[in-house]
Amino acid sequence: GWPWKCFEYLPKAIQMSLLDMMATNKPPKWAPIGRMFAAFRGHKSSINALAYKWDPSAASSRHILFSGSGDETIRVWDVEENKCVQEMEKAHNGYVSSLLCVDDYLISGSFDRTICLWNVHRRSLIKSIKAHAHCVNSLFLHDSGVVLSGSWDGHIRVWDLRGKAGDKGYVQILKVPDAALCVVGKGNDVFCGLHDSSIVGLDLRTGGHRDTFMGHSSYVTALHLANVELFSASADGSVRLTDTRTGNGRTVLDTGLSCFSVHHRVDGPTRWVVSGHSDGTVRLTNVITGSVVKEYPSAKEGQVFALVADTPGLLIAGHKDGSITCWGTLPHPEPTPEELLRFSRTRKLMAVVLQKVYRGHAGRRVYVLHRNIAATRVLQRVWRGHGGRTRTHAQCRVAAPLFSVSKGGGGVSI
Repeated sequence: GWPWKCFEYLPKAIQMSLLDMMATNKPPKWAPIGRMFAAFRGHKSSINALAYKWDPSAASSRHILFSGSGDETIRVWDVEENKCVQEMEKAHNGYVSSLLCVDDYLISGSFDRTICLWNVHRRSLIKSIKAHAHCVNSLFLHDSGVVLSGSWDGHIRVWDLRGKAGDKGYVQILKVPDAALCVVGKGNDVFCGLHDSSIVGLDLRTGGHRDTFMGHSSYVTALHLANVELFSASADGSVRLTDTRTGNGRTVLDTGLSCFSVHHRVDGPTRWVVSGHSDGTVRLTNVITGSVVKEYPSAKEGQVFALVADTPGLLIAGHKDGSITCWGTLPHPEPTPEELLRFSRTRKLMAVVLQKVYRGHAGRRVYVLHRNIAATRVLQRVWRGHGGRTRTHAQCRVAAPLFSVSKGGGGVSI
């Protein structure tokens, strides 16, 4: 971007001073600690895709992980309880290659040439679409709300899965010169990593070819777009950074070990890349210096095919041997008022209040047991009245009006 353009005109001494400030070997604050807290096994083949979702509406499983595998199944995992809670109905007859969570929907792509739309909460199939003439390799959510799919047939299709595109489902087709292995986009720009080791830039409005970026010596496996800079991973073991406006690129990391996933993160003035490699290790690399500051190892046979690295303090990797490993700690963000209001309207966060009334000699007491996961706090106040009578009043603050239980009403009042 323009700050780096200005950086080139600074004196060499100032450039080196600024680089020293940004070059740190201290892991960023969002990086998970090097503790593996969970390991899942259940799939019979490689884990090709992962999708993580924080679901405050769920009564139990709030940290949900969806995994797509080469055994043609999609499983649902409770990361907090470290167990598989469901195997979704079989809808694909080929490798599940990609997963994407969009609001209350899960979208899956497969080598059987189809794209399936699922309901996240019911975990049921909504519809299956014959998407491409060959395997579906990649899915990406565009900032306009449409979904991009890349395929071995050399096409990128633009989908409006909410039904506005009619029966065919897609609204546009972009042609690329080789098999599309991965695709990202923002605004009018779409970038696609190809099997011939190149990256092509396309115009989403016209569908025309705009740029071609070279630098890798083997097929491109993953892309991450950060403003005007494009991070790419390849089977040649390298992670490259390319300026999409000028075409200039450089190698950030080169391990010689095939890399299948890449994510870009920022921590203050320092920028980082998280990448998964064929030796089963996830590496955290400083973009400025190219130094690996932290490694997250796993089994040697467990090549990292899928990676979740966009949640602070949490890192999840899917491996070739069918296992899933988790490092760090689970986040517990507070639901926003809008989320609380939306879920309360759908009766997903209604309080469950159990009342047990015991009558004694001196008076009457009311006990309240509250199990609402969205309540921020429970306030209990005890007033003592005449004759030694005791009243316990509990208020549960939720997005909807206050629920109150008291002796006077003889029940629950709102």
